[in-house]
Amino acid sequence: MDRSVKLVIDCNVFVSACLDSRTCGVVLEVALLQNQVYFSRFILEELHSTLARPKFCHPMVQEKSRNAIELLKLKGYLIEPFVCPFPTPDPKDEMYVATALTAQADAIITGNLKHFPPLLCHPIRIFSPRQFLTETYPHITV
Repeated sequence: MDRSVKLVIDCNVFVSACLDSRTCGVVLEVALLQNQVYFSRFILEELHSTLARPKFCHPMVQEKSRNAIELLKLKGYLIEPFVCPFPTPDPKDEMYVATALTAQADAIITGNLKHFPPLLCHPIRIFSPRQFLTETYPHITV
């Protein structure tokens, strides 16, 4: 890859990585170590509250979630987003669009593609974790 890509990563990708999804784990690693990942305090709060749910209380999941959040804080860019200028199919996802628009991000990586209609989110590209790897890092196989 010739240049760093500006990204916003949906909470569900972090959760899947913490639950041992190989694809999402590789996406987080590549995104955070080789690109520019933007997040807001709202995204950080959602990560903390989601990963604190009882169903994620397994010690291994908790350790992975702490490590993922620490890596995000260390390598990511905390910004204060503008308000999302349009409604999304899931209002909770407006914070991701707002963060991406404010950061002038190239893409959002999400497991919920239907929550981010491409025509609505244009010019931001919407990738599933696998699409992100396939299109941006075709030499990486998972």
